[in-house]
Amino acid sequence: MAPPGGRRGAARGGRRGRARPRILDLCAGTLDSTLELHRRYPEADIVGGDFSAGMLAVGEAKLQGPARARIVAREMDAHALPEPDASFDALFCAFGARNLSDLEAATREQLRVLRPGGRLTVLEFFRPRGLFSRTFHACYNRTVLPVVGWAATGNLGAYLYLPRSIGAFVTIEDYDALLGRVGLRVTGRERLFGGVAGIVRAERPGGGT
Repeated sequence: MAPPGGRRGAARGGRRGRARPRILDLCAGTLDSTLELHRRYPEADIVGGDFSAGMLAVGEAKLQGPARARIVAREMDAHALPEPDASFDALFCAFGARNLSDLEAATREQLRVLRPGGRLTVLEFFRPRGLFSRTFHACYNRTVLPVVGWAATGNLGAYLYLPRSIGAFVTIEDYDALLGRVGLRVTGRERLFGGVAGIVRAERPGGGT
């Protein structure tokens, strides 16, 4: 359901320049984004974390060759990450933030597990802000998207749920404000697919140069 081009774009610049960085792919599902991170950063140790053990098991079946040595799939709750403080150089989350019941609490956990200077990259469908954007995306998401999604995947329910979850989520501006409120510094953002999705990049202060 997530555009692969968006994942590739979001993965760029996702970690600091350590010899063997440690990356957390949060809400990793079946590890598609985790594998993309591995292709981009083959020297990194990557944890693919998700609350669904079943989805992680599907993803683990995809791990071949060097990926099996570098990727660890781990069941976890994004609101209470089972990881020590300051244990990751980078954290990546693709299309999972909308499904978190307490976005601020989960974001504070992300801050906690990032090392000083560690980077956060979030790829998400943010709620449009402008009247024209809201109207256009509401019509598109409620009419075109479910039909296209059903034709491509046979899963109508997922594409009926998507517009509802976007409408209930924060705008990209609100998300920027939340990141600042919990102590992360926003370093950039990029709108994708005509504003339907966006990439937000931030970092935990204190890493020096």
